Amino acid sequence: MNALRDMNSRWSIYQKLDSSEELLNKEHQDDDSGSHTAAIIRSYRKLIFIASGAALFFFACASVLLVVLLLRKPTDHECGIQTTIWSPANEAVEYEIIEPANGFAHKSPYRGPPTPELETAWDGLWLHGGIRFPEEKLSIINRTVDLGNNRTLKPWHDGKGGFHSQLEVYHQLHCLNLIRQYTWRDWYFRHPDIVRMSGDMLASDVEARMHTDHCIEALRLAIMCHGDTTPSITVLNPNAPRGEMADFSPHKKCRKFDKLQEWSVKNQLNYPPPSDWRPRKKPGVGHEKPGASHEKPGAGHAMSGAGHMNPEEGSHHS
Repeated sequence: MNALRDMNSRWSIYQKLDSSEELLNKEHQDDDSGSHTAAIIRSYRKLIFIASGAALFFFACASVLLVVLLLRKPTDHECGIQTTIWSPANEAVEYEIIEPANGFAHKSPYRGPPTPELETAWDGLWLHGGIRFPEEKLSIINRTVDLGNNRTLKPWHDGKGGFHSQLEVYHQLHCLNLIRQYTWRDWYFRHPDIVRMSGDMLASDVEARMHTDHCIEALRLAIMCHGDTTPSITVLNPNAPRGEMADFSPHKKCRKFDKLQEWSVKNQLNYPPPSDWRPRKKPGVGHEKPGASHEKPGAGHAMSGAGHMNPEEGSHHS
């Protein structure tokens, strides 16, 4: 009996030992689980720290970029694009500061009575071929292909699409040239031995006057449209008739005309025929009245290149 009690006692001890081992193992498991959880928490904290740092860095960069953009002054080209209608020639726009010499007696290749050289110089300012205007840009200039009243835009027939167009500056220069020619109209008739007359001036008196009036109106609209705000300072000058005169050579900012010329020559799709300003060398030719030319107006018109030519053959400036 005593032996049985001893065995039970030993078994209880073994059981207690087993229970202690289980508890110890459980504690180890709890420690492992806690360590794993702590590791996960540390990882999350690390990720949050990295993400916060990245967000802060991005915000700082964005703030610096925003400040730079706000403080940055737009270029002349960017300003010019914002203040004009879209044009394929806008890419050529550049600006310069000039003080153009324009005194009353200033010599210029564009002043004086008509000569072959002077007429050729004026042709060089405006006589260019047509350029392509893309169809997808028509809405920007408030146009559609069909203008109504049997009027449609003239397409290019080279298979590349687009419509025939010209830059307004050349129409305006054509008009200025025509007004210049009109002021010398009688001189042309009196001096056919020096230079041929413009085809536009060979029209009837009424037609020539109507064309000139159209050009005066075109230039009035253009000048008022651009509204040049350059200050023109009054200069006291004892040699002036009233003791003072305007400063005709103001300090002003202008588009570089030579850049527009280069672009136009590069992008013209047809080539206008060169004007022929050779003197009319015929015996017995003296004073001629308007409309009394020995040549047909059509021939003179095509010769001068100063008006209504077929855009497929030359340039149309009316």
